[in-house]
Amino acid sequence: MESGLTEFLAKNNSPYQNVTWAKLGSVEQAAILTDISTMLSNNIPVVFSYYTSSDAREDGLALYLNLMQITDPSLTPPSQPTSHYMTITGLEKYWSPRENKYKYAIKLVSWGKEYYADLSSYMAKMNYFTNYLSVF
Repeated sequence: MESGLTEFLAKNNSPYQNVTWAKLGSVEQAAILTDISTMLSNNIPVVFSYYTSSDAREDGLALYLNLMQITDPSLTPPSQPTSHYMTITGLEKYWSPRENKYKYAIKLVSWGKEYYADLSSYMAKMNYFTNYLSVF
């Protein structure tokens, strides 16, 4: 997957051609936000993976149709994939009344449909298989 994005960027004369999976470990949310927003502002696709070894729906990444659904704990997410590649198309800041603070959601596309997912939920699962392609 890295080589395909590298080839795409090279053909489009992008100065960003060092495509790798993002570095893991103690990566702060601010660094991920900067990484993703810089890629988006430079028109670079942000491809990410989500994987859990469990087939249980509750272990999947909760995908919502809009930001309001993320803030309502009584709603069941319309989709919760346990293993999937998706594309991030934006970042949105939202107020979480449950946690009484602002949080970030990733706006994404999966099978042609637009969804939102809580960034901190995604980050909590980041590992070798749950990651995103980065040019930094």
